Amino acid sequence: MASTTVAAPARASQREPRQEEKEPLTLGLWLIIAFKSIGALVLWTAFALLLILAAGRDNPQDFVSHVIFRTFRGNPPDIAIRFLTHNIQFINAGLVIRIALATSAYAIVVSAEAIGLILRKWWAEWLVILVTASFIPVEVYEIFERPNPLKIGTLVVNLIILWYLVKRRLDKRAEHAHAILDRS
Repeated sequence: MASTTVAAPARASQREPRQEEKEPLTLGLWLIIAFKSIGALVLWTAFALLLILAAGRDNPQDFVSHVIFRTFRGNPPDIAIRFLTHNIQFINAGLVIRIALATSAYAIVVSAEAIGLILRKWWAEWLVILVTASFIPVEVYEIFERPNPLKIGTLVVNLIILWYLVKRRLDKRAEHAHAILDRS
């Protein structure tokens, strides 16, 4: 009986998860986390506004035109007027709900990226790399179709994020390979 009581604590200590030291967050990761967090916040806000728009009793077309005119205090810029004249006829409750669902799906992904990076999960950097790389062709197309400084800035920021994270992954891989060679 004494042998079982001695063996039990040894087994319990073997079952405890190994405490890995997490590497400190670098400035680059903090900037990416901030960028992703702000993006997630904007997407969740847009989702909430779209739900309010879809749930409202008013016609979504009237609501959108009202918001644009209130936002610009009765003097909207040309881009807002072009948006209203070209797209307002297509806005209906079903479209708003579909856009809200798509917005929430992307907000979930961006939130997972930010939270994963904060928690320093191995998959988070890969998720950011994959999502960022998947949007670059779309961003390049958009710049060629309708260039503006915001689209160009977004592309530059995403290319920097992609370069930084790929470099981090390759450096970690090389570090791991050197550690294996040093042990043998």
